[in-house]
Amino acid sequence: MNFSIREIPLLRWLPFFTLGTILGQYFLGFEQFFIYLLSLALLLIAYLFTSEFLNVKYGHLYRTIPMAFLFVLSGMLLCWTQNKNIDRQKSNAKCFIGKTSKIIRQTNSLSIVECDIIGYYQGRKLISLHSPVKSILFVKTADGLDIENHVLAFCATLHFIHNSTQIPMKNPIEEYWKKNGIQFTAYLTEDKYQVLYKDEHVFDRFIRITRQYFVSIIESISHDKYVTGLLQAMVLGYKNQLDPDAKKLFTKTGVIHVLAVSGLHVGIIYLFLSWILKLKRNQVNAAWKIILLIFILFLYAMITGFSPSVSRAVLMFSFMRIGELFGKKVHTLNALAFSAFIILIYNPTELFQLGFQLSYFAVLSIVIFYPAIYGLLFFKNTILDKLWSLTAVSLAAQIGTFPWALYVFHQFPVYFILSNWVTIPLSTLLVLLTFVYLFFSKIFLIKNVVSSTLTHIVYLLKYVLGQIEKLPYSVLEGFYLSGFEFVILITTIFFLGYFVLFKKTMYLNIVLALILVILTSVNIRIFENNRYQMSSIYHFQKNLFLHFVKNRSQIIITDIKPDKIHKIHFYLNEFNLQHGIKNTLLFSLDSIESNSIWENDTSGKFPDIIFYRQFLKYDTLTVFFFKRSMPIYLNELPKEDGKSRLKTDFLVVLSYRSDLINWIKYLQPRKIVVTARVNLFDSSKFFNKFEKRLYLLNDSILNINMSNTSK
Repeated sequence: MNFSIREIPLLRWLPFFTLGTILGQYFLGFEQFFIYLLSLALLLIAYLFTSEFLNVKYGHLYRTIPMAFLFVLSGMLLCWTQNKNIDRQKSNAKCFIGKTSKIIRQTNSLSIVECDIIGYYQGRKLISLHSPVKSILFVKTADGLDIENHVLAFCATLHFIHNSTQIPMKNPIEEYWKKNGIQFTAYLTEDKYQVLYKDEHVFDRFIRITRQYFVSIIESISHDKYVTGLLQAMVLGYKNQLDPDAKKLFTKTGVIHVLAVSGLHVGIIYLFLSWILKLKRNQVNAAWKIILLIFILFLYAMITGFSPSVSRAVLMFSFMRIGELFGKKVHTLNALAFSAFIILIYNPTELFQLGFQLSYFAVLSIVIFYPAIYGLLFFKNTILDKLWSLTAVSLAAQIGTFPWALYVFHQFPVYFILSNWVTIPLSTLLVLLTFVYLFFSKIFLIKNVVSSTLTHIVYLLKYVLGQIEKLPYSVLEGFYLSGFEFVILITTIFFLGYFVLFKKTMYLNIVLALILVILTSVNIRIFENNRYQMSSIYHFQKNLFLHFVKNRSQIIITDIKPDKIHKIHFYLNEFNLQHGIKNTLLFSLDSIESNSIWENDTSGKFPDIIFYRQFLKYDTLTVFFFKRSMPIYLNELPKEDGKSRLKTDFLVVLSYRSDLINWIKYLQPRKIVVTARVNLFDSSKFFNKFEKRLYLLNDSILNINMSNTSK
């Protein structure tokens, strides 16, 4: 593939538009916007007054720069107009009006649903918001109650989803919601909300009923929920009943992409409808039939929920077919860029959704790298040629999605080529047969034959992927890329694509230089991890954590109950990968309090830690945990002149009781740490007295300087 950049103008300007969207989302405010607008005006003036006198050789640069600024500005403006934040003061209101949209997950008694908050009550007065605020509601519902596309009045405490870069623990689900514009979460019991009315247009209702109808038809294929859940996900994009084990299996074998409605489905529908309509050469008939095809494809996209992958495929197909209708040959990269522009203009925040990124980079990579990879080998045998073509597509797609596999999923499926050899043909057959079943399920003979065939194919696919997963080293896990390394890796792939397209050695040299930058960054991080130490106290999800890291090992003491302490590993995964943590030791305060004598860690990984009832001694640090019920009394402890023989660095107040001041006088701690669970009114008696030593731990982190602790 060899062509000029001028042949793909839409792709040429798309990076500047996406850059503007990123700046508008994360970095720039309105002050910077006016500076930016002034800079653009000066550039345009300079262009208008000097373009006639410029050397022709460099004239295109002065025409390109203002256009690039214009596209960046457009992205910023769109992002600002659609990304409004609710005032934190308004979030303290207790009663709100919201419109529910997509149901994320639903059980018999609980619905997790996206909700746009459109107003709040100030006293009895309803105040409308200029722009809706996205939230997630956990709604306790009666059996079978449908709350999708309803307007609710509810009273609840909105919990702000914040990104704390200091606290080691992260909730991946909340991080994902935050990236997708979700600002708040709330939990509603049945007595805390009221359904006002159903806010649904006639066409939306038609789409919903149609989707539910197709879902119910697929449910009749088999009594096995694994089978029907998989088919619903593959054909309709409906994943509420998708078995978690199925998703895990497809992810680990590198074929998770087949569970997303994409170009494969659009292509099958197009071929099926083309066969029915039998397009002729007559331009008038062809035009109407293409319009009908585009309408049906958009209808299908709406039924499947307009996921990024199916939206991309439908928009690309429409753009290319309309171009061909007018006798214009549309380049695939132009069609790809056109679909991205339309989606981002409608909703700029789509750029930050993982599905959008994976879909576009996979297709972009296939378009650029597939011809080069496929051209490396030639087979006369048709079967071998088709197998090599499938391999080339898999390799090309993997090049584009490789950075996300490491950065987001922290793993890489080794046998993805083998998995795709099996999955692509079988999934194509599954989609085709499911469409046949949807439209001919009323015919008894076809229904029985097709449903039985679909069930056996799903079982075959499950078995084969299960065997591939069991192969040694089927998944390499534990990868970590920093944000900087992720961006550099994407840039490397971009320049590699430029080299494949334009055959210029300069681009290959840049690729090699960027690879060297990544390797250098990784080695620096490994070196720093070997020296990394951390000692801190912080709050996370209303729980206390004492966190110590040394020599790639960590110890965590928390007030989480022993039966729930295993959840910590889930929240620490990102931190452990980033710092190369090899050993973790968890302690619940409940289990520590049951100890009546000094105990050392018997594993040998943390020889410096010792517990004694409410005391913790780690290295040179001594901490005392104070709470309402303690298996230790003040008169039991040794004293010298009424003071403790143990030099206490930190007294952590988990709850308040009347003799707290006596304990503070006895222990003489350097710092008094009060957790968020403590009733501030009850503890206000000693706030002023110990103000200099007091630290209120509420969604914050207190770093401990071990060099200043007791020795």
